[in-house]
Order: sequence, then structure tokens, then C-alpha cells
Amino acid sequence: ETPPVTSGGLASGYCYRWRLRLTDSAGNVATALSGRTLVDSTAPAVDFVSPAEGSTVYRQGRSISVDWTEHDPGGSGIVDRTLRHQVAVPSAPGDCSAASWADDGSAPVGPDPVDVSGLTEGCHRWILTAADAAGNITRAVSGSVLVDVTAPRMAFVRPADAFGWTGNTALIEWTEHDDASGIATRSLQRQQSSPTGPGHCPDAAWANDGAASSEGSDVTSGGLVH
Repeated sequence: ETPPVTSGGLASGYCYRWRLRLTDSAGNVATALSGRTLVDSTAPAVDFVSPAEGSTVYRQGRSISVDWTEHDPGGSGIVDRTLRHQVAVPSAPGDCSAASWADDGSAPVGPDPVDVSGLTEGCHRWILTAADAAGNITRAVSGSVLVDVTAPRMAFVRPADAFGWTGNTALIEWTEHDDASGIATRSLQRQQSSPTGPGHCPDAAWANDGAASSEGSDVTSGGLVH
């Protein structure tokens, strides 16, 4: 038995075979043809549709459909794929870009799409590895999904008491934070009501007074009517 021979420089998209000719010392000649092989040196092409590569999707729910497109331009066909789920804590409110990722669970095998449920709060992404029949491998990373099912937290600092006195301006101050997706918008609406008695503001019968403000804390509210 002779050692194997490596035949390099094969061009992708072409068929190859080998013809062997042997001659013995007595001059007898024998020939044989090898089997045929079709060269595919191009890796599969895969692209995430949902969540799209490079994106961050904010989800109030705990489920998502992970979807992608795939094809094998070399022609041998995709024969194996794995989809690995990874999780992380947001690197900053609303930001998964610098998160430290860790594998979560096994990597299922199957075609797209894959419906995922039971996601925990925090950052999620998926890594798809696809291999074709020629052994070429492609790895693609999805965009991030930031699951946030907890409402922002806020508390008024001033006026904090149920009742207090002020002049015709008031400083409105509060604290706010959202550790997951981050606060995207705010609306501070001033309301007005007539006293129900000396030094007493009602629990009901309030009406909006002017347009709402989107400013952050602190806000000075002027032009209050005596």
C-alpha cells in the first residue's frame, strides 16, 4: 500500500478525477480511474433577519422568533447547523454592545425560524454555525435582544409631602432609573385644582395645566396662580 498523495490547487466549481497507470518490471501495463469529486471551497452564506446583525431589539415580552437566510454558493449544500443562545447583563442601561456573553443551554440543530420563549431579563443573542458537505464552515452572530419586563422606578424628591406651601414658582425634583433598557421618554404634566378649604388641596378634580414637559429633573415650574 502506497501513502496517500495530496493534490492541491483545485478550482472551486470544477469536477476532478485521477487516472493511475502502472507498469511492472516485465512491461505489463494496468490503468484505473478514480472516483469523481466536485470542488466546493466556498463557505455557506448566512444572514440573520431577526434579530438583524448589528441591531439591538428591545422586548417587553419574553419570546422572539429567531430567523435567518442561508444558502451555499459552492453547491455542495448545507448539511449541518447549530444555533447557540448566549446571555449577558447589559453593559449600560439599554446597551448590550460591550456585554460579557456566556452560553446558555444546548445548541439545537434545525432549519429556521426558531421560536424562543422564556427569555430572562437582560441581553440575548444567537450564534449560528453552518457547515456544507465539503467541510466549509460559516459562523454568524445575530443582533442583540434586550428583554425588559420591569417598569422604570421613580420617586418625587420635591414636593414630596402630600401638602406644602410655595410661591408662584416651584422646583420639581425626582429620582429615576431603569437598569435594563434605559429610560427613553418622560412626560411631566402640571395639574391645577382649586382648594376645598383653607390650606387644603383636594384628592380629585384636578385638570391638566399647560403642555407636558420632557425635561429631566430638576424642573422649575413658574406662573403658578394664587
